[in-house]
This record gives sequence, structure tokens and C-alpha cells, in this order.
Amino acid sequence: MSRQSGTFRLTVVLALVFGSGGSLFASDDEGDRRTLRGIKAVRVVVEDISDNANNDGLTVDQIRTDVELRFRRNGVAIAESGLFLIPYVYVNAHLLRGPSGLYVFNCEVELNQPVVLESGSSRLAPTWSMSVLGSVGKEKMPQTIRDTVGDLVDRFINAYLGANPK
Repeated sequence: MSRQSGTFRLTVVLALVFGSGGSLFASDDEGDRRTLRGIKAVRVVVEDISDNANNDGLTVDQIRTDVELRFRRNGVAIAESGLFLIPYVYVNAHLLRGPSGLYVFNCEVELNQPVVLESGSSRLAPTWSMSVLGSVGKEKMPQTIRDTVGDLVDRFINAYLGANPK
């Protein structure tokens, strides 16, 4: 058994154990929401996706455009990229395609922002996050991933707007 096929089998088993089609993992309690207070703007960082996903019709640009459009529609200001200590929303769709064309995925959205350590130094660290684990066939993968990421982004927007009322 190759390492890649072994990894796929393990991922499929995990998807089946935790729920095919989508299981939600969250860090969105009241304490997490309090960390969103006072944030004026966020950068959007979208992780590269697999070549298989690109070949099957899903691109990073689609995901980034979807996220930024949702932010703009809901009044979440987008900061210019390249500024290091500006909070950023990290979006990642981990996709693994098996030999039959079935994708196992983990979509995650998390807010990373500067935190001050006891030593006095500051680092960027996640303070709010949500993720979904699931599986989908090749034909429905692009739209399913875009919808799943969209749902997670909407949950972030709701938390953000709740912490920062107009």
C-alpha cells in the first residue's frame, strides 16, 4: 500500500466516523466572540488548493472572490494585503481525491490576530474558528466546497457583527 492511498483510506475512515457530508467543528463561544471586538478590518488569506481540485473546477480565486463579496455585502471592511499585524481571516479547503473521484474535505475558516504574550512579544494566533469535515463526489465538489466555505464565512460574519454592532 502506498503512503498516499493509506492516507486517503485513513481520511475516508475519519470522514465516515465523524460524518459524511459535513460535520461541524467550532470554536465560537462567547469568549471567542469577545476577541472580535474592536477589529476594524481584516485581510483575507486563502490557502492554495490541490491540483486535483483545480483540474476539477475549483480555484483559489473563486473562493477569495466569494469570501470578499460576502464581507463587502455585510459591511466587514477588507484591509489591504501585505500588512503583517492586521487580523486576517484564513480560509482553507483541504481536499483529498480518491481513485473513484470521491473527495474528502475539511473546510476551515479562522480569524488570526495579534496577541501579546506574557514575555511582551506579539504573535498572530487564531482566536475564532470553525471547520466542516465531509465528502462529496467530483461532479458536485466545486459548488459544495464554495457553499461550505460560504456557510462558515457567514458564521464568522454573524459573530463579527455581533461583537461590533453598528
